Amino acid sequence: MVVLSLALAGYVYAIGWVIACVRLAAVRLPISFSLSSIGSAANFATGARAVLVMAIVFAVMCAFAYAVHFRRWDQHADAWREILEHDRTSAREHYLRRGPLKPKSPKAVRAPHERTAQENLVRVIAGFNVGVLAVAIGLVVGRLAKAPIEQLWPGHWWALFAPWAVCSIVVARLLALVNPLKHGRVVHALLWLVVAAVAMVSSAPLGLLVLTWMGIGTLGRLYGGRALPASTFAFLRSPLPWALLTIYALMALCYSATPPVSFSQTIVDTTAGKRLGGYVGRTGSGVYLAYCTPLADATSYEDRVQLIPASAVRSATATGVDYTLDTGYRPSLPTLALQAFGIDTHTVAWIRPELKERGAPCAGTPPPRPNTGLAAPGLGPGVYAGPAPANGVARDGEQPIEKTAAHAPRIAALARRLQPTVLTSVTDPFWPLSLGALLEDLASNGRRPCVHRNGSRRPCASGVPTTVADLDPRTSTPEDFLEYPVTPPLTYEPTKQLEAFLRGQRGRETPLPSPRATLADPGQLDPWATAQVYFYYAGPAAKLKWPVPYPASAENNLLAFEYWFLYPYNYFPSVVSSHLMEDAPIAADVASTDLHQGDWEHVVVLVERESERPRWLYMARHANEGKFFPWSSPLLNFEGTHPIVQAAYGGHPTYPAGCGARPRYLKPIDGRLADWLVCGPGRFAFRASTTPLVDLAHTPWACWEGHFGAQAPGLVQTAAQSTSAVVRSLARELESYVYVAGPRSPLWQAENGHLEADDGPHEHKPSSGPCADYGNPEAPEREGEREGIGPTQPHGAAR
Repeated sequence: MVVLSLALAGYVYAIGWVIACVRLAAVRLPISFSLSSIGSAANFATGARAVLVMAIVFAVMCAFAYAVHFRRWDQHADAWREILEHDRTSAREHYLRRGPLKPKSPKAVRAPHERTAQENLVRVIAGFNVGVLAVAIGLVVGRLAKAPIEQLWPGHWWALFAPWAVCSIVVARLLALVNPLKHGRVVHALLWLVVAAVAMVSSAPLGLLVLTWMGIGTLGRLYGGRALPASTFAFLRSPLPWALLTIYALMALCYSATPPVSFSQTIVDTTAGKRLGGYVGRTGSGVYLAYCTPLADATSYEDRVQLIPASAVRSATATGVDYTLDTGYRPSLPTLALQAFGIDTHTVAWIRPELKERGAPCAGTPPPRPNTGLAAPGLGPGVYAGPAPANGVARDGEQPIEKTAAHAPRIAALARRLQPTVLTSVTDPFWPLSLGALLEDLASNGRRPCVHRNGSRRPCASGVPTTVADLDPRTSTPEDFLEYPVTPPLTYEPTKQLEAFLRGQRGRETPLPSPRATLADPGQLDPWATAQVYFYYAGPAAKLKWPVPYPASAENNLLAFEYWFLYPYNYFPSVVSSHLMEDAPIAADVASTDLHQGDWEHVVVLVERESERPRWLYMARHANEGKFFPWSSPLLNFEGTHPIVQAAYGGHPTYPAGCGARPRYLKPIDGRLADWLVCGPGRFAFRASTTPLVDLAHTPWACWEGHFGAQAPGLVQTAAQSTSAVVRSLARELESYVYVAGPRSPLWQAENGHLEADDGPHEHKPSSGPCADYGNPEAPEREGEREGIGPTQPHGAAR
């Protein structure tokens, strides 16, 4: 007995030691360097904990297997006993000779307390045989149902678990009705192949769980006919406990091999200051701490372990929270097996539930710094600003206002003096840029943006460039639209849109950085080279058609200075994990809506005509959620005379610079949705002093009537293409909230034309506005200069 106890303790220790190795390897930490710091007691505790947890998992599996034949066991109990006492072949031959086994009458059924432990074992093994097939089918159904469920009722783990659990229970109950001898060996072999295939395309822990269940069901038939051990000593001497321990070890190893991996966050007080990291272990040489750099997709990179020499350590204090490392790697079983043999390849893990709750990794560690631009702490924490473009003109951009507004120098000077400084999150790969830069988009097959006339959706010609000259207002219609070379045009995440833009800027043959590489170094995007802001002088502010009530306290002699920002793509994070959104918004964005190519956003500075003093700042948000801020509002921040504004993540509505959620209060949302100002991973700043300002009135496309992005009716099945009322309704809902048409020109929408960005066919043009009846968009500017703005002498500071 002592020998068996020592063997059991050694087995548990070995499991803990291997799990420690696997955990280190899962986040690419040096095993040989780190393992020496982990004590024997820690390894034994790890092994004991793993065995205990897996024992609980195994008990739950056995309980489910036993319950599979609830109220059905007596119908096929004799068939299962015959299979276990003999084998499936002889049992089936017997079944075919005498016909189907009839269920016993209720009087002949033994009471539960009369059933032997052997029969309970038979029932559990039978349940494993039925349950493994039900679980495999449930996993496939759950994976197929995951996407639509996340759209209707977004969630995390339950989006896969709920349909899997429901389907598994239903299928198990149905299979329990089937006589196990009804079909031959070939059918059962095919079913087992299906189970094995499901295990191979699942993440490693889940795949091994399925295979374990399969193994118990198969090997259990060999063991179920034997007599159970009569004593504890006999049980320990039998193969059963060692087989179970091996199962526990394999499952624990696969679970440990799947990130995230957590260590106890520890503060080490050293002679050189405080060090914070994940506690790996401690020896006479010193303290071993794990470090990493967080990325905005809730993964980490540069995972490493460093030794703090004992001579430098004053004290070490655990903070009580986890220091998590997560490479984002979720391997399948074949991947782990191949890599164990030195074959560096990956197979698909199609069924991949998150078995561990994800959080922002590398607690307390700052995000990576861009390799371009410089820190601008005066604009806020984690803000980076870049240089002005060469010659003061954005790449592929138009001439700045200083060179095009010779007839209105005072308006141009005031426009530059009040131009806002714009902040965007480094994790949102879009920033205010020029239309010319956007027209340089390039698909991997050479396709470029193209203009669809009158709503035509014929494929664009490959390699034919589109220029601003193709956006001619005189030949345009409201059904025209500009489509960027992305397939499909609208997706829930913006990677493809960014790739088309970068390919257009760098060339088709230049390798593009991976999404993970741009997160590790956002400076690779070099946003300042293409950044640009558009300006429009709209004249008297009170005469504009504001989407929200004009403030009653505003003076009637205010002039509207509009600043427009063109973002390549819009995706509104509608359902998010709020605990991740600030530091890891890419991982936090569960479901996005309001998807459309092209995204025009703007703010308006209302200026007093005579004094040239700004009085109000209007920030447009969505269709009708804009807000007026007095220029003296404590909510506003300034860089000199320039207001600092920030674009919300994904949807880009403009807010005063800040961080965190900004709830949207309108019916029927009423605070349930929010725009997010994401600061944690860092922000790009597009300073007014370095970002070119272009006068919209002097662009040839200002009054183009089409949409700056693909139109929604071409992206879903419309009513004209279907006779189904359900499909028609679904198409309308998708066009209204998910797949939205690109916006109209700034001079056709908002307070200028009061048109929605996602409006449908237009029967007539608005009777007012700078583009009505092909009006001259320069007219307000020329009139303002003629009537005069401000005193004869330049005025002082704007605020």
